[in-house]
Amino acid sequence: MSIVQRLEAAAKNRAHITVKLADFLAHPVEGEVKLRPLFVAEINAAVESALKQRKSLLAALPESHARQFLDDPSFLEDVKVCEILWHACRDAEDVTKPAFPTSQWMREQMTNDELAALNCFYDR
Repeated sequence: MSIVQRLEAAAKNRAHITVKLADFLAHPVEGEVKLRPLFVAEINAAVESALKQRKSLLAALPESHARQFLDDPSFLEDVKVCEILWHACRDAEDVTKPAFPTSQWMREQMTNDELAALNCFYDR
């Protein structure tokens, strides 16, 4: 087996950690998700999605306001974290499927505190 084949096989069997929903959600909910580390290409896809989402918000603002947001380095960070978490969170029973329907769903259904708590698990 070549190095490439061994690396591809290892990539398919990425380690996951199991996180209970009650460990990061503000209200007690039964269930769990699996978190996996992301490859560089997945992180890049998450950042690209975050940029598209933020650009759509800026399109509705007057140019002077849009520039103020663009000058703020945290402008992209919250949505980028959510996009990364969407890619990293997998269904507990089938890790080939995302745990949540979309990153937009996560932004609409979860608070910043909940996403931050989940991100702490991802950072581990």
